[in-house]
This record gives sequence, C-alpha cells and structure tokens, in this order.
Amino acid sequence: MIKNRLQIELDEYYDYENDLWVRYTHRLRINQINELIKSVYNESGGRKGQLALDAGCGSGVYSIMLAESGYNVTAINISKEEIQKAKEWAQIRNVGDNIECRVEDIRDINSPDSRFDLIICTEVLEHLDNPVEGAKELYRVLARGGTAIITMPNMALAMGGLQLIYRKSGLRALSGKPPLNEDQLQHARFWFGNITEMLRDIGFQIKYQCSTYLIPFLWNIDNILQPLMGERTASFQIDRLLGTMPVLKNIGFNFIVIATKEK
Repeated sequence: MIKNRLQIELDEYYDYENDLWVRYTHRLRINQINELIKSVYNESGGRKGQLALDAGCGSGVYSIMLAESGYNVTAINISKEEIQKAKEWAQIRNVGDNIECRVEDIRDINSPDSRFDLIICTEVLEHLDNPVEGAKELYRVLARGGTAIITMPNMALAMGGLQLIYRKSGLRALSGKPPLNEDQLQHARFWFGNITEMLRDIGFQIKYQCSTYLIPFLWNIDNILQPLMGERTASFQIDRLLGTMPVLKNIGFNFIVIATKEK
C-alpha cells in the first residue's frame, strides 16, 4: 500500500493492529468518500458556510476532509476517546476551528430539524440494535435538498456466498475458529437490498450507489507500480471503476449510498 501522509496519520489514529485487510478496505472507502464529498460540494456551487455532520466520526478522518473541502462540521461519536483523537487530529491539520466535536449518540442528535447540508455516516448504522432509529435521526437533521452519504457492510458481496457456506457448513468450527462475536453478527445482517429498502422507507431518495473492495489483496499492485505512479494508487482506480459498474456496484464489501431529502 502507498504510505503517503494520510496513510501515516491513519495508522496513528486508527487501531488497525497490523491487519492489512482492515487497513486496505478502510483506505478504499476513505478515498471513495473523499471524492464524493468534493463532488457534492462542487454540485452545490461551492457555497461557503455549508453545514456538514459526521455521524459516528471515529477518529475524525471524514470530518477533516469535510472541513478541508469548505464545510463547517459537527462531528459526533459515542466514544469520548475517539472524540479526543478527532480534536487532536483536526488541530494538526489546521481545521480545528471548523469542526465542533461532541460526544453524542446518533440516535439522539442535539440539532434542530433539517439543519445539515451534507451528512456522512459510514459503517455506523449496522452497530445499532435498531439501525432504523439512527437512520431516522439522520433523515430528521438533513436539510431539505441535502445529501447523505451512508455506508454499511454488504453481505451480498462477491465473497459473501463462500463466507456463508464456510460458517453454515461447520467448516469454521472444524478449523478451530471461535463462534462469531456480536460485532461480526451485526455486520452479517445487511446487504444492498435491505439497506436501500430501509432508507427509502424512512423517506430518503436514493440518488446513487456504488461499492468498494471487490478484489482481495489488490493492494499488492500498488507495491509493484509505486515507482511509476508515485502516490497515485492503481488499486483504488481499479476498485473504483469496478465498484460503479452495473451489477458489480452492488457486490463490493462496503456498500455506499448517496441519498437526498426531498425539498
């Protein structure tokens, strides 16, 4: 993988524990969402002072990207430790004055209705016992005509069938693997069909959808091509192309939905 400034900071602020798979899939999603943020901002005419919400901000990478794109950002997370990391990183990136960080649950956002022009909520809703509660709150605080970028794990991924067979057949147990923990079970509940259905039922209008991570271990290409491409990543370019193609856009590991709220 390309080790540029952003990746060095990600390695510091996110606990990958030397897990290349998590590190790589996270970076693919970050790259894709960064491009979507810029696209949404440009479509709005680049109007300064727009408000953005990073719902479940983690250590704050999307909050920083939003602020660097021109938004005034509210970043919320249920973890005080993560919020502290987000504050620290924002100061290092010199965007701390444009980001308000709050310890807050996305099921109970301290905000008036229809406040935010853009909402980012990535890999958060699947962790809720009732994801609809969180999605409804996102819809409530999204401005009319505003945009939400929502991502969730997608069990209709290309490798999902093999994973299901592996678990259900007993091969996982025979290989000495422990039962799936709560976090893994939560991730296994969703696929692109019930994700889009949930959002539409709440009132969101689905504008665009795509996915990331369709080919395992693609990051090795970057290691080979880095002398030719520098910090530009071939793996991301290939993954982005595949993740927007008909049919394939629905079977990546991370499913991305761009949704709007009717004016």
